[in-house]
Amino acid sequence: MKKGDIIYLDYDAFFVDGDELFETTNEALAKEKGVHEDGRTYGAVATIIGEDRLIPGLDKSLLAAEVGKEFTVDIPATDAYGERDPKLVEVHSRAEILRLPEFQKGDKEPYVGMQLQLKNKVGTITTISAGRVRIDFNNRMAGKSLRYKYTIKNVVDSPADRVKAIIGMDYVKPEEFKVEIKDGATEIVLSDMCKYDSSWIAAKFRLVADIRKFAAIDKIRFIEEYVKRAEEEKKEEGEGKGEKTEGKKADAGEEAKEGKKAGKAAAEKKAEK
Repeated sequence: MKKGDIIYLDYDAFFVDGDELFETTNEALAKEKGVHEDGRTYGAVATIIGEDRLIPGLDKSLLAAEVGKEFTVDIPATDAYGERDPKLVEVHSRAEILRLPEFQKGDKEPYVGMQLQLKNKVGTITTISAGRVRIDFNNRMAGKSLRYKYTIKNVVDSPADRVKAIIGMDYVKPEEFKVEIKDGATEIVLSDMCKYDSSWIAAKFRLVADIRKFAAIDKIRFIEEYVKRAEEEKKEEGEGKGEKTEGKKADAGEEAKEGKKAGKAAAEKKAEK
């Protein structure tokens, strides 16, 4: 492997102490070990080697790996999420915590293990006592040695497939995007979710930069499609038929009125005679 390679990676990640699984791309294993995340899409994930998208120890290991072969690497905390920093553990008053937006409704109380955001930092409550709340702003993996068992499933070579992989890394659900390379340019038909997702704008600029860098394509076109669905067409057809039927009923009604008028006039003439 080399720096800049886009790969699909399967892995199981454990804490070295206790050999406890904390993350995996295998959904069945995640359910078995009680670490399954609802809403997550399981399966091999796309990543780029040597671009700081992974913890340093795993990134270094991938450079020496081979496609299709299982590897195991133990990574010390210094090459994972770093050592714990005591300065990142803070004590705040309970009253201050209760002023945070998530507690404004009054239906929630802080508890040990709860994650919250304070002063643009995300931390975990570790203790609550005597009106004080201790919050640890260290990464939950800080100070821990990790073990990864992984397999590189494949290296992505074609430009279109590289673009798809980058979409998966920078946004979500790459299978809902259509990608085509035409005359050195990339045409990307956007997923319907982009039309109403506020986070798409920021993701788009990141995506453009990564496609230029890692797929070597400078010209990128984003296409929004609005395709009439079959059910909409049927509805419109039904409404059209309804209008025609109403029109025919109206015409028949008018004809009946005219017939009654003509009959009445004929009767009046007979009476006059």
